[in-house]
Amino acid sequence: MEVPILKPDLVLTDTEGSFYDLRAETDGYLSLVFFGYTNCPDVCPVHMATLAGVFDELAPEVRDAMKVIFVSTDPERDTPDRLRQWLSAYHPSFLGLRGEMETINAALAEMKLPGVAVVPGQHGSEPIIGHPSAVLVFGRDGLARVRYPFGVRRADWINDLPLLLGESS
Repeated sequence: MEVPILKPDLVLTDTEGSFYDLRAETDGYLSLVFFGYTNCPDVCPVHMATLAGVFDELAPEVRDAMKVIFVSTDPERDTPDRLRQWLSAYHPSFLGLRGEMETINAALAEMKLPGVAVVPGQHGSEPIIGHPSAVLVFGRDGLARVRYPFGVRRADWINDLPLLLGESS
């Protein structure tokens, strides 16, 4: 990333139904923010499984200084219960957020990521939700200097996250 991206001023709803102010709630943490949906056939489950494996391999002090945040791009189907259940299958500490698509697309634009595109299902099938496949990592200072594309290996995450935590403190 050439220019750091400021963490968006984004208030959504968590899986408990409470408002979650992304900037305030993640202030001082290394925050991994990913936009996707629970019915995603490929990118989302792979990212979440990879991050869960990474999370379990990190030292406790690194884990405690991080938050993994999954923002739903399909808030109609991703009910709070569905989102919590899906994320808990990967890691119980992962946070799930939902909100209006207009709000989500505005945050994506702020983060220089493509907006959400809904492709209607054909012949009674479920819609496909086009969403960015990158994970943005915001340092403790609220700036993202790294955008991880889909397909980053676990070993790279395990190597990089402690370094990012140290660099951004």
